[in-house]
Amino acid sequence: SSFDNITQPLSIYAIYYPIVRFFNGYDNTLLDTQIVELGSNAIEPTQPTREGWTFNGWDKSLNNITQPTTINALWLANITFTDGFGETLAIRQVALGGSATAPVVPNNYRPGYTHTGWDTNFTSITGPLTVNATWQPNTYTVRFHSNDGNDLVFASRQVTYQTELGELPIPNRTGYNFLG
Repeated sequence: SSFDNITQPLSIYAIYYPIVRFFNGYDNTLLDTQIVELGSNAIEPTQPTREGWTFNGWDKSLNNITQPTTINALWLANITFTDGFGETLAIRQVALGGSATAPVVPNNYRPGYTHTGWDTNFTSITGPLTVNATWQPNTYTVRFHSNDGNDLVFASRQVTYQTELGELPIPNRTGYNFLG
């Protein structure tokens, strides 16, 4: 309505629109400010990014805005599980204070080794985390057979995967020379 050339009493009412402010949710950086018609919806700004974190929506509804509103981004911490040699096995997104679920490591993932667990606790998450698999070399029993017809085991030794056997035992068989 125009306020020029007023010729009679007139009541003028102010119209207010709520302001919506979007913050990134971790260092109070303002992402966007919007003026929204009363009862209308705010428009979601471009999703923020944060290294080591996954965006997890907003802390308030963007619908039916009826008053000034501050809306903060929500984040999940990325928990990266590796094989301990640089290969990623899984990435889990976990809320602060929550716990991650470790991936299943197949028995044959690293031949000659047994997966013994993880090098870092991944409960009560406080931020992004890298968790590495831990390994122990397998131990094998090596049996030495005399091959004298009865195939008797004359010696045995426990050997760790990829280690030298060392000096080998020599069988003794009457009337024969051991060739190796």
